[in-house]
Amino acid sequence: MSNQDIQVAALGLAPTLPSAAAPSHGPVSLDDVPLNAFHVKIAGLTFGAHLTEGFALGTIGYALAAMNRQMPIDAFWMGMIGSSALMGIFLGSLVFGWLSDRMGRQKIFLLSFLIITAAAFAQFYVRSPAELCLLRVLIGFGMGGDFAVGHAILAEFSPRKHRGTLLGSFSVVWTIGYVMANVLGMHYADSSPDAWPGCWPRRACRQ
Repeated sequence: MSNQDIQVAALGLAPTLPSAAAPSHGPVSLDDVPLNAFHVKIAGLTFGAHLTEGFALGTIGYALAAMNRQMPIDAFWMGMIGSSALMGIFLGSLVFGWLSDRMGRQKIFLLSFLIITAAAFAQFYVRSPAELCLLRVLIGFGMGGDFAVGHAILAEFSPRKHRGTLLGSFSVVWTIGYVMANVLGMHYADSSPDAWPGCWPRRACRQ
């Protein structure tokens, strides 16, 4: 069984072969299977992950600006919180890239988003800038896992005919998420003190 077959089975998805590619005609390479529901699921998972990551990174600038008007944060913590996710991405890419060769890309892909989800919800309960900074590092750490394996998963399972289009679109979708965050930030950040969802850690500096 090939590595691709093993990963398909692990994902619980199986590419649907057209009737013309019946077993009597011999095996069909995954590279040559026409675009089908399996490929749509893979693209949806990877595209959705990349979109939300771009959005998550884009929101922090407006969130920090809104927070700082309500409860001033000193320059050190503004810089640390603003850059913390990027530091996490750097570390996560190194660690998860290494682990993916030993654990498999599918496990790393799932693990990375468990980390992102848990850390994102934990942000609602932070009590200090240091806690918020640490959680942002963890979010970035999880993103680093997707950055390390997302392109590889999409490239491996995409049909040869559509691979270039899918990979190009995959790179663009992150930018769409980032732009969405900035558009929403410009629209909502100044509408009221509590309008922007990024203002959730307003207790952080209320010491």
